[in-house]
Amino acid sequence: MRPRPVTDADAPGLIALIDRCFADYPGCVLDTLVEEPALQAPHTVYTAKGGQVWVVANGHDIKASVGLMPDGNGWQLIKLYVHPSAQGLGLGQHLLAFAEDEARRRGAQGLSLWSDTRFVKAHALYKKNGYCKGGTRALHDLSATTEFFFEKAF
Repeated sequence: MRPRPVTDADAPGLIALIDRCFADYPGCVLDTLVEEPALQAPHTVYTAKGGQVWVVANGHDIKASVGLMPDGNGWQLIKLYVHPSAQGLGLGQHLLAFAEDEARRRGAQGLSLWSDTRFVKAHALYKKNGYCKGGTRALHDLSATTEFFFEKAF
């Protein structure tokens, strides 16, 4: 399946995907009103900030997502989620490679990301693909999130 740019009409499907992924981790809460309002208009919000999010979908049924956002030091990987029914098929690997290629096309020298400490499967994917784990940060959000920092130079 080929990723396509997210549209604002994809908001319900993208929210459903992330909410379903969060459901596998005790204590993870998706709050799109206060903590993640960008998800209500993902194309408008992310492109206005110079970024982009892509989805893998069958109609409005979104199976996966990935995105890039510029940050002060380069580019950051965001919103890499794969629906549990599509996990184990190589889709996460495919989307990570897609995002890395797109980042290179945009002139990136590497990528960084933050990932909830509970997302162990994602961490294994990042490590397998050459990302180094750095420090942590606490978000003080509804999910009591602590995140690991990962980065990879190209």
